Amino acid sequence: MRMSRAQWRALWVGLLLVALVACGGSGGGSGDDEDDDQGGAPGGDFGTLDVSGPDTAGDLDDEFDPNFTGEAGVAPNIVVSFQETTTGDLLNLNLTNGVPTQITITANASTFPDIFGYLLSCPAGCPGVAVDVPGQSVEFDDVVVPPAAGTPNQQATDDITIDGTLTWD
Repeated sequence: MRMSRAQWRALWVGLLLVALVACGGSGGGSGDDEDDDQGGAPGGDFGTLDVSGPDTAGDLDDEFDPNFTGEAGVAPNIVVSFQETTTGDLLNLNLTNGVPTQITITANASTFPDIFGYLLSCPAGCPGVAVDVPGQSVEFDDVVVPPAAGTPNQQATDDITIDGTLTWD
């Protein structure tokens, strides 16, 4: 079985995130486990996005609740990734000089290898997306993300709208 470019890209991003988490470590730590939420660690509270649109009536979840985050790249160009590790659903946010320039969402369908793929490219900044890089948070306010063209095994049929706030560390 041959993997598609999108599958290779998803695998690469996942491996990159695992490597970032493994290499990042906690640097020793304070010994105080209370409220010691390490970036990239599964199980953190990184916020929730409400997802709406025709696809949520079927197989696509109406909520995105990531429990894993990671950051890749070198400033001023970074990619912040949010993942639900139980479903494998992934949201990547590309930032250029702190400005959101692309949102990619990949959600697994119940029938492998089918996926829901969405892509919003906005070189001048994505409307409805407010990013606080020093505060490591992003707010989505009625952001419409269309299906990604050319996605293999695509199940997305229409735009989705995302609302909510996500954080990373």
